[in-house]
Amino acid sequence: MNPAKHSRTSSPPWTGSNTGATESKPGLVEAAEGGTLFLDEVGELPLAVQAQLLQLIEHKTVQRLGGLRTRTIPMRIIAATNRDLDALTDDGTFRQDLLYRLKVLFLELPPLRARGDDVRLLAEHFLQVFSQKYATKGNRLAPSAVAALSHYSWPGNVRELAHVIERAVLLSDQPMIGSDLIVLPGRTGGEVQADPGEDSVANLTLEEVEQRLITRALAVSRGNVSD
Repeated sequence: MNPAKHSRTSSPPWTGSNTGATESKPGLVEAAEGGTLFLDEVGELPLAVQAQLLQLIEHKTVQRLGGLRTRTIPMRIIAATNRDLDALTDDGTFRQDLLYRLKVLFLELPPLRARGDDVRLLAEHFLQVFSQKYATKGNRLAPSAVAALSHYSWPGNVRELAHVIERAVLLSDQPMIGSDLIVLPGRTGGEVQADPGEDSVANLTLEEVEQRLITRALAVSRGNVSD
């Protein structure tokens, strides 16, 4: 006789426990009591979890897995997504009743490419953040770098911009960051192209780039190889 097969399913994080747990504990909803529960990428939730989320929004109650009593949790809920939820309801992958409950107050943020000078302002902000993180204070963006950033379409929005600036800070060995350090894939003919100089990243070998990164990492860790 073959041994019986047992399936294991995970409960949503707001329940405070998973199947097979020996004790329950407060979940994310209970932690948000009296405050705000932020649900990121809500458009990626499977239908079964969407049904549970709908119940949470309507009743503001939770019951820990294995528990016998429900608790009312006063809170506000904010959800975010980069998906078109109306289109997802049309193809049946997102519950329409949940969409109505989430869209009580709806804010649509335009993509980074449509936000004009925000690209430069955010780039300068990330430059300060990563310059401090990697102990390279005083870094500045050259006009050519600002032009390259401003003409890019940013399909990855702010996260992509942050990654591009972090990489530029890591690769830079000069206070001024030029367009040669702004590595952007898929530039079209109308976009600003980097003008690589003799010492630009475009002219470095992989070994030379790795050497720069290792030297920078050692400087940040003050020579502690383990760090």
